[in-house]
Amino acid sequence: MTANREDDEGRSLLARTEDLEADLERARASVRFLEALLEAVPGFVLHVGEDLRVRSINREQPGITREQVIGAHVDDLMRADGARPADVRDAIATGAPAHYRARFAAPNGRPLQLECWAAPIAEPDGGRTAVIVAVDVTESREREERLREAQRLEAVGQLASGVAHNFNNMLAAILPALELVRPLLPPPRQQIVDEAAEAGFRAAEMVRQLMAFAGHRRGAPRRTEPLARIAGHAVGICRQLFPHHVVLEVIDRAEGACVHADPGEIEQVILNLLINARDAVVDRGHRAPRIRVTVDVAPGRDAASGAVPAARADERFARVRVEDDGIGMTEEVRRRIFEPFFTTKDVGRGTGLGLSTAWAAVDEHEGFLACSSIPGWGTTFDLLLPIAKRDDLRSERPSGEAPVGRGEKVLIVDDEPGVRDAVAMLLEDAGFHTTRAASAAEAIGCLHAGLDLVLLDRSMPGGIGDTVVGAVRARAPGAAVILFTGQEPPPEEAERVDDVLLKPATRGEILQAVRAALDATRRR
Repeated sequence: MTANREDDEGRSLLARTEDLEADLERARASVRFLEALLEAVPGFVLHVGEDLRVRSINREQPGITREQVIGAHVDDLMRADGARPADVRDAIATGAPAHYRARFAAPNGRPLQLECWAAPIAEPDGGRTAVIVAVDVTESREREERLREAQRLEAVGQLASGVAHNFNNMLAAILPALELVRPLLPPPRQQIVDEAAEAGFRAAEMVRQLMAFAGHRRGAPRRTEPLARIAGHAVGICRQLFPHHVVLEVIDRAEGACVHADPGEIEQVILNLLINARDAVVDRGHRAPRIRVTVDVAPGRDAASGAVPAARADERFARVRVEDDGIGMTEEVRRRIFEPFFTTKDVGRGTGLGLSTAWAAVDEHEGFLACSSIPGWGTTFDLLLPIAKRDDLRSERPSGEAPVGRGEKVLIVDDEPGVRDAVAMLLEDAGFHTTRAASAAEAIGCLHAGLDLVLLDRSMPGGIGDTVVGAVRARAPGAAVILFTGQEPPPEEAERVDDVLLKPATRGEILQAVRAALDATRRR
């Protein structure tokens, strides 16, 4: 009996042991399942004690190890956005869940933006801890910021378009008027008019850039010009705008090398490089910060960071090199500087569009924009453009006197009286007969079969210029039509007329366009 009882007790103990082992294995499986669940959570799950130090983290993140986080004070890792909202402290103190936004100062130096939920946990010993679930929303926040920036730029572009359109009309009246007055003055005073006209041309170039920014105009026609002259204009602007203690040194070794380019667009590229250099040297805090601009001719292989492909390494380029002794950049930052919206500047100091648009402009000119940098030593940018042939330069020189009229009848249609009057007097002085109209309705009433040409503003009260084009074709079929506009029209609209002349235009440009349209119409 005793032996049987011992056998039964042994079997019972074995069965209980097996049950306990099975229970233990199920518990281990549950733990593994919970660990797998926590690993699958797309973010951080932190267990924080009453002392606000991290006790555990669900999984390691890229560049973030458990050893770096566990034991760290939550304040050293997370900073709540704005005035302190309800956060983990409140969850522990009140026992109520909390939702807040924070920035995570990761040990690897990569800042993250987090959406956080903190929930209190009642410990068996009566204490209270908390679990924080934090989701990385950095990319979505950056997308939202880029969208807001794009919307802001769209609004600025619309404003710029309106301002530029009105300013263009003013210049379209001012520049021809100056050219009309100039011959009436004695030579010493003609110089004053020339300087005023030069200022007007510079203003016209600024307007063109505004219109291009607003998306209403493509680049201006390209012409052949010394690269040193374009760089000199950009440096001149910066000398007036930069702090006086910033030294701008210019070295011209280009020996007159020319490029076939849109001068305003290339000038804007150089301005972007100079502004970035200014920010770099000012941020470093030098007593005498220095920026050096060198214009020269160099083979492609000499470009900073080897940006020119091997196939063009032996080709000689006209180059503008901008060097600064500023804070410099890491290689990681340097590789991203031409990405749209990428910027290392504080909010409000940059959009991240300057270098990306500069790169696109240079690429359209079949050139290269390259950069090399050393943190703490400075940065070098190279702008390389194909050298223009001398034949291109000769072909663009003025061909002599401006064309003259032979009594042709020209209808000038523009709602701006200053533009109408200045252009009319300019054409009349050159031998044309003119009629003036201030609106689409008035223009249509002036049409007749003997009309030779209509110089037509595109946008006017009472109907757009396109309305008048159809009436011209019906009532004055032999007349040429030139759109005289501050905004480049869509291709389908440009195809309906004989030429497009962009405001503001010089006397020579107006007469050349009118003469060419008349001669082309006669040859039909």
